This record gives sequence, C-alpha cells and structure tokens, in this order.
Amino acid sequence: MGIRQLGRFRPIGETDSEHAFCFLLDRVARAGDWRFLEASELVAVLREPVTALSELGELNLLMSDGTHPLAFANTKVHWLRRCCVERSGSQSVIVLTTSPLTDEPWSLLPAGLQAFAHGERVAG
Repeated sequence: MGIRQLGRFRPIGETDSEHAFCFLLDRVARAGDWRFLEASELVAVLREPVTALSELGELNLLMSDGTHPLAFANTKVHWLRRCCVERSGSQSVIVLTTSPLTDEPWSLLPAGLQAFAHGERVAG
C-alpha cells in the first residue's frame, strides 16, 4: 500500500494532515458504501492504513462516519465517559482530549484504532 499514492480524493493544500485524510477516505470508499458499515467493519477497513500512517511519525487521529467517532493515537490521548442529563432524559457521551480537562478519572486511550457509540467503546 503506497501512502504517497492517492485515489480519488485530493488534498486542497499541502499539509500532511490533508494528505493523510484523503488517503483514509480513499480506503473507506474502496470498501463500498460506508453508510452500511458497522463500527467493527469500519475499524477493520481503516486499521492497516492508520497503522501505516502511524509508522511515519506521530499520529493523533479523530474522525467519524457521522455515527461512530473513531480515535487513534500513538501519543497520549485521554478519554472520559460522561452521562449528560437533560429535562427529558439522559445520554452517555465520550470526551476525547490530549490532556485531562478536569479532576475526573480520565483513562488513556487503548492502543490501536477505537470506535465509540452512545458513550461506549464499541470496536477496536
């Protein structure tokens, strides 16, 4: 897999982040209609290209298919599960950050590409 070779997605600028994002979008597009991929399938599609990118240097990555936030870090990324209460109900969410923001019990993101949904880690 050539990291320098791009498919149908092209960066507008010259940054390595834009190039990496286009590289990953191409891999998702090759997998078919991403709207029908489960979180574990999306992680499986992206695992090899994300690993290849991480071998080039420091990589902290957050992206989403609109339903599942995905995260990868080969440096420290912390996460926290929160329950948000509103007038009519509650929901669980995941907060991701490079450094803990509060005195709450933050955890280091586990190694590898992780997917989240509804305040839970669902794949990775």
